[in-house]
Amino acid sequence: FNKMMDEANLDILSVCTGDATHGNLVVRAAESGVKAIMCEKPLATNMEDANRMIKACADNGVPLSVGHTRRWRKLYHKVRETIRAGAIGPIDTIVASHWGARAMLFRNGTHIIDGIGFFAESPPKQVWAKLEDGFDDWDVYKGQGGKDPASEPGASGFIIHENGIRSFYVGSKNSVVPQSTIQITGPKGQIEFAMNGGVAKLLTKAADGETLSQDLIPDDYQAEYYVAAYEELIDLVENGGEGVGTGEHGRWVVQIMTGFLNSHQAGSTIVDVPK
Repeated sequence: FNKMMDEANLDILSVCTGDATHGNLVVRAAESGVKAIMCEKPLATNMEDANRMIKACADNGVPLSVGHTRRWRKLYHKVRETIRAGAIGPIDTIVASHWGARAMLFRNGTHIIDGIGFFAESPPKQVWAKLEDGFDDWDVYKGQGGKDPASEPGASGFIIHENGIRSFYVGSKNSVVPQSTIQITGPKGQIEFAMNGGVAKLLTKAADGETLSQDLIPDDYQAEYYVAAYEELIDLVENGGEGVGTGEHGRWVVQIMTGFLNSHQAGSTIVDVPK
């Protein structure tokens, strides 16, 4: 890696190493003249790494995107546009459920927690959580980079966002069905969908009290997931601006996950997220 940084004239660096190893690589790359960085999720496994990665990229003018690839899904944007248009009113609660063997907090759980942040559009403020049984020693990340589901806990947690939205995350490895769903509720209705699905359901009430159901289908598109993410990153290098999956958004996820560990250690009480 150091030889590549010294000798190669890179446009974009993709950091695809183990979950706990991103910090030094991103900082070195940002200080070595790389034009942009795509860092796999999670951004980091502790706040110290997350903060110094973001600072190094900001100090050197390097766009940093985090591989929470659903942020570049057209369905996600269709749902968020519907919410912003007032279809369900101001969001009150978000409930995200994640099942299957790989419902590991720091591995696949990061996608689901980032989905909460995508729709809440607000940093976390406080959390409480309970980890899967057998992981009471997890006061910090002790995983193996995400390869072995048995090496990381599932978790159930509650998030209070700075804008007042309350979110619930349930990650359980005790299911044979690998699935993730999200429900977003406001005073005028609810939107629900499978996070890997292609259609969302908007539920509202008519004046006579009848429940109305409408499918939310993405508009036509040519690219999403990583293809769209890299197209955006190239545009950020050439034209500036801010992407939809920034380092700061990735930092929110690290705050929540490490906050979950802190809450569990404190007897599952409400704690402020770490800064």
